[in-house]
Amino acid sequence: CVGYSLGLIGVMYAGCDRMWSNILAIIAMGFAGFAYCGCMTAVIDMSPTFAGTVMGLSSTLASTSSFIFPVLVGFMTNEEVSM
Repeated sequence: CVGYSLGLIGVMYAGCDRMWSNILAIIAMGFAGFAYCGCMTAVIDMSPTFAGTVMGLSSTLASTSSFIFPVLVGFMTNEEVSM
């Protein structure tokens, strides 16, 4: 997570320089890939027989936030001006 964060902070400081922005974004995504591999192998370690089922359930629970939280924020900020 630290490498990913530092890469994205570097992109912010690179400004309009396309070369450095791309290099730092690639480095950040590389570090994000390391973290993703750890999550994938943890499911196999916990339940090798039902790894597909466990991964499907955990992905379903994780992806529900992508449509539930925007709706919740919309309800909470219904009458307020934002940005």
